[in-house]
This record gives sequence, C-alpha cells and structure tokens, in this order.
Amino acid sequence: MTETIIDACAGIVRCDHRKAAIIGAGRGRNAAPWGDLTYCFWAINEIPQSHFDRHWEMHPLAVQSTKELRWLERCPTPCYVLDLDDATRRRDLPDERESAHDNLQRHPRAFAGVANAVQYPLERVLSATGGRRYFTSTFSFQLAYALTEGFDTIALFGVELYDGSARERTAELACLEYWLGVADGRGVKITLGSPGLAHRPYLYGYHYHEELRYWQHELWRLREVIAETVDDPDETPESEKVSQARVDEAERACLRLSRSERVEFADRLAAQAVRRMKSRT
Repeated sequence: MTETIIDACAGIVRCDHRKAAIIGAGRGRNAAPWGDLTYCFWAINEIPQSHFDRHWEMHPLAVQSTKELRWLERCPTPCYVLDLDDATRRRDLPDERESAHDNLQRHPRAFAGVANAVQYPLERVLSATGGRRYFTSTFSFQLAYALTEGFDTIALFGVELYDGSARERTAELACLEYWLGVADGRGVKITLGSPGLAHRPYLYGYHYHEELRYWQHELWRLREVIAETVDDPDETPESEKVSQARVDEAERACLRLSRSERVEFADRLAAQAVRRMKSRT
C-alpha cells in the first residue's frame, strides 16, 4: 500500500489503509505491530523509526534545528505541516559545525523546503469532529485527523505522556485522552500499547483508600518533575529560578504536612505550572 498526495493544499492523501498506528518516542513503541502492513504507520518530529507511511511536523520551522530541517528536505512520505507556504519556501540555513571555533565560520546553505509537504487540514478536521479547538500536542492533531479520514482502528504505541515532562503530564495527556474518548464514542477500535493512557488502576469511591494513595503518589511525582523544570536553566527565566536550598527547605516543610495538606499543596503546584505554561505561549 502506498500513500499518494492528491491535494497538498487541502491536506488530501489517498491511502488504502483503514488502520492507523500513531508512534511516539516511549519504550512502548517496540510493541507496535511493525510487521502488519495493514496499518498506516505515522511518525513524528524526525524521531528515527524503522518504517513509516506518513510523517508529522506540527511545529514552526523557525524552531527546528538545521539537522532536523535537512531531514525534512528528504522526507520520503507525506509530511503534515502547519503552514504549507512556509514549509516549501526556500531559505538559507547555516551549516552545523563540530566545534565552537567552527561555529564562528558558518556558511549559508540553501534549504529547499520540506519534501512531500502537506497542509494539515485544520478547518476540515474541526468541521468533521464537532468544532472543538482543543489541541495541545501532535498526538491530538493525529487522532482528530484519523477520525476525519474515517480510520476504523487507531493504535498508539510509545505515547507515554504520563511519564513525560510537566507539560506532557498535564496539558498534553488530558487533551489526548479527550480525543481518545471522542474516538471511543464513535465506535472506533482503540489499541493502546501504553498502559497509562485512558486508564487508572483504581475507581474513585469504589477503591477509596487505594485511589487516594495512588493519586497522592502521582501528585508527588508531578511535583518532582515541576521542581526539576523550575530549576532547569534552559527551561526557566532567571526571575523564576529557585535555588536548591529553597527546594530542600520546601521538601522538609512538606514532610510536616498531613496527607490531605500534601495533596492540596501538590494541586496548587500543578495549577501554578499550568498557569506558567500558559503565560509562555
């Protein structure tokens, strides 16, 4: 089976597949049905993959590295992009060098544009899925597109947002699970190779104490990720950095809190992280 671009501007690609396999970068990608060619395999973000039928680069080209742009020039399959005109525009890029000295002697190189670029059909997707403008990751765009194109089976492997960054565990996971619910409600067969997606080990109320302990643990995990993000000089403006001494002091204070107070504190941290992310976008 081959993918044929019918109309790049309208985002129309002809395909005989009725099953889509969305592949992330997590460990679960190894469990994908690589030998089953009835699946249309979708790759993202120039992450190496043994086989793929379509590629997705849903980020502005201005934030891509030279190495990533060089790969996109040679993309062998349809590649969905945010802006087709921008993706196919020629421009000069600096050559990447091995050393800091060489970086001072960069020479411009022509970028020919993204090969096989296809416009992501946002308006068509919104029309087909109810008009809800709720997308916080490439995975959510992929799921909505699969519904628009009428795929009857959607599989996700290596999409382990629940073990990712603070943004992935909050904004991106919630959105992805929303679209999984939409697909479920439409009768699409969903295969999840990542056990933490759209699943929790305990039911609220029915497993009251176990569920409470589970979420206390998950909130503490989130708090640790948020603390690491706050302390990362590459992720946080100077005004928002927190010294390790202050983090240690906060941890000691948390240990003196009751269980309910710890949960409340973790909730506040998560809310602050979401507000910080929103303020940067």
